[in-house]
Order: sequence, then C-alpha cells, then structure tokens
Amino acid sequence: MRTIKTILKNRKSLLLIVILCAVSFCLHAQKETEVFIPIGKSPGVSGKYSMICTVQAIKVSDSIMAIKQESGDMNLKITEQTKVYLDKSKLKLQNKKGTVADIKPGITMEVKYVDNKPGNPVDWIKVLIE
Repeated sequence: MRTIKTILKNRKSLLLIVILCAVSFCLHAQKETEVFIPIGKSPGVSGKYSMICTVQAIKVSDSIMAIKQESGDMNLKITEQTKVYLDKSKLKLQNKKGTVADIKPGITMEVKYVDNKPGNPVDWIKVLIE
C-alpha cells in the first residue's frame, strides 16, 4: 500500500515538473523568435502589451529616446538590453536584428516595455522597413 502512494506522489511531481518545463520552453521560444514575427502579430503581446506608432522626430541621448508623434511626445528608456528588430516582411525579405540607429522619422514601429508596463525600459522595438 505504501508503495502505491509513493508511486502516485512521484507521478504527480513528475507531471508538474514536465508541465513547468514545457511552459518555460514556450516562453523562451517566444523571445527567441520575436525577430521573425511582423509588427502587430506577436501572439499575446501585440495590441495588449505593445503600442504601434509612427515616428515624427527622434532624438537619442542619455539612454532616452524622445519620440514625437501625432498623439503627443513620448520618452522611451533604452538600455543595452533593448532589442531592435527590422521587420522586412512587406518587402518579402527575412527580418533581422537592427540598432537604434535604424529608427528614423516617418517609420512605423512597435514598442514593448519590460514587464509590459509603460514607463519601464523598452524590451524591444520592431521597425517596419518598406
């Protein structure tokens, strides 16, 4: 009797570990493949935890990117961990990683904040290349 309880308890623990590993892998995979996902198409992120804007003017200084857009001015905190992705899907080309220097006035970009909270540093920026 004791052996059956031990086996059942171990099965539940093993199942829990497998489920946690699978969830962790999925979250990691989303971050690794983000470069290949077009603007506005990130599952569970676009439209909920990110914003899409057209850059009117840009100035980068002291890790702050000042963006002018129709709805008003905005300051984005850029860190060394902020990733920039170039969305070339409209040109039928493969997306690739870019830099803050690729962000120019007139472009459309999608911005996601760290921990999905506006005001936090920017996690990633997708720049639409047309």
